[in-house]
Amino acid sequence: MKNWKHWAFVAVIAIVGIIMGFAACDNDNGKNDPILCKCPNGTLHLVGETCCEGTDCKCEKNVVGQRVEGIPVTSRGGDHTKAIANVTEAFGWLTEEELTIIKDYVRDIQVRSGNGMGAGAENFSKQDGKYIIKIEELSISEGIYYALWDVTEEVSGN
Repeated sequence: MKNWKHWAFVAVIAIVGIIMGFAACDNDNGKNDPILCKCPNGTLHLVGETCCEGTDCKCEKNVVGQRVEGIPVTSRGGDHTKAIANVTEAFGWLTEEELTIIKDYVRDIQVRSGNGMGAGAENFSKQDGKYIIKIEELSISEGIYYALWDVTEEVSGN
């Protein structure tokens, strides 16, 4: 009789152990897995912005700037606050179609130091399928508009 009680006790302990093992695996829910970022690589985050707390995102974080029509206008050696009014005015001159192109294809507008009056003060480049428009902090609205317009022309193939 003692032998039977002993084996019943061992069986109960084994069953409890198996149940606890499954529960431990089930409750983990991948907590030890790295958190993968859902934002596209190359995303730009202004100070205080983030799309995730992931470990694999190759995003530019904590960039000083301000958004105009959703596009970051960032300080890149220049004072972006001096350019905001002129960037806003230039955006106002775009057609709805041009504005959509800018929102879809421009990563950011980078503001450099300078008076915005020199030849080529406004230009753009393409990186990873998105455009980066470079302006000087005192660029006039017309110059910024033409840089935006040049991007729309290149994207639309005109």
